[in-house]
Amino acid sequence: MMTSIPKVSHIAQILEKKISATDRKIVDYIQQNNQAFLSEIAETLSISKSTVSRRASNLQKEGLIIKVKENNQMKLVWVGGVPALESELQKATTSHIKASILAENYDSLIVDPFALFSLLFEDSCWEIIMTLKEGLNDVEISQRIGSAINLDTIRRVIVTGDAHNLIKISNIREPVGNDFVKLFEPLYKIENVNREYRDFLIMIRGLASAMSFKMDGKTSPEHFHLYEILLDAIIPLFSTLKDKSTSNQNENDNEILKNVIINYDFAPDMDRIHKQENWRKKLKNSENVVLDTKTDHLLVTKQFADDYKRAAKKMEL
Repeated sequence: MMTSIPKVSHIAQILEKKISATDRKIVDYIQQNNQAFLSEIAETLSISKSTVSRRASNLQKEGLIIKVKENNQMKLVWVGGVPALESELQKATTSHIKASILAENYDSLIVDPFALFSLLFEDSCWEIIMTLKEGLNDVEISQRIGSAINLDTIRRVIVTGDAHNLIKISNIREPVGNDFVKLFEPLYKIENVNREYRDFLIMIRGLASAMSFKMDGKTSPEHFHLYEILLDAIIPLFSTLKDKSTSNQNENDNEILKNVIINYDFAPDMDRIHKQENWRKKLKNSENVVLDTKTDHLLVTKQFADDYKRAAKKMEL
């Protein structure tokens, strides 16, 4: 039984191995300009119009270009078979920057505590996060999003999401090594999406948008940013938390919580900002703050949390 070659790999093989020098010139020209008239290509590349027309027919069969008629002239438009992949193939095959190294061997940056949250505000990564769905693989996501976002960025979002439990993924194939063609075959498949965690991200991005709206002075008595409603509800709760954090009888608690409340809540943060001062000694004498040795988070006790919840409930009443 004959196994069909995936379209992406098929296109990759054409561009990498089977393409002639003349085809390469035509492909490069169309790709660089996105589209070009047949006569323009012939004149620019010093190739006869009949040769360009014949070569274009072959490229059209391979799904790399389409032909359109405009002002009684034939125009060739680059489509590349599958969106977002052809330009990456060019980068991978014409330079020595191997996307496989970036996509399959990510370093410790993906496990940084805030790596996932950094993606919320980076270029078009939010579009990738909102496209994540069970059963999809990385190439299918690339096809859905289109050429605006490259495949390596999609894979970086996927592995970062997996590292922080937003999604669970499985590897579809082995790393490609030096096989450039295999690079554009699906690498990751999404097995599960944690919708509660995705709601966390939606809320954070929404609150940031509402804050931006407020800080730009765009508010009005008649119209509100949707997340401004939630932001206005949270601010009093935050004020109550600050008051609770600085009204402890234990001075060591107050000193540590003062930093935690402004988001210095990791042991490495405290080491950095206190430098020579021994904050860990204060922690030993703290009544309400503990260090979680597994995560390096500074956490409060259940008693402190319950006291805050009671104070917040009174505020609501």
